Amino acid sequence: MRNGPVVDDDILGLTPEEKEQLRREALSEMGGSEPATLDEEDLLPDYENAEIPDRKLTHYALDKEHADGKDKAVAFELALGYNKDNFRELKRQVIEKLPHYKATFNGNKGHGDLYEVIMDLDGPNGKNANVLTAWIDNGNATRLTSIYVNEKRGEKH
Repeated sequence: MRNGPVVDDDILGLTPEEKEQLRREALSEMGGSEPATLDEEDLLPDYENAEIPDRKLTHYALDKEHADGKDKAVAFELALGYNKDNFRELKRQVIEKLPHYKATFNGNKGHGDLYEVIMDLDGPNGKNANVLTAWIDNGNATRLTSIYVNEKRGEKH
């Protein structure tokens, strides 16, 4: 094992096998592990075009005045530092992470297939937390129906 940080100049002359070994050593030192591999059918349907209406965040999940959303809003701000002012970053991060977490099918109540995706998100406050996202796929679009900080961990791809 080498002493000191590995920088680009240190790895330029290494073979792909040596680079992979360094990556595995770094993961091990950080207490990490290889991410699980998910098949396409494990992902949220049409995740590439999934919709998160701004109002779902600004007038519900991050709205401290909303009767049903206020507890979610407080949890988001305490756990991750998200609020109405920075909702676009939350939205961007959820969309960006969708292809990396397993979607769990939760049935169909007549309006479309219901799914949940639990993912870990990083907040502007430097903290990390698990967030449950709920979705409906009505055959025309996949749309966010709920989002909140959760203690469950998601299955990562």
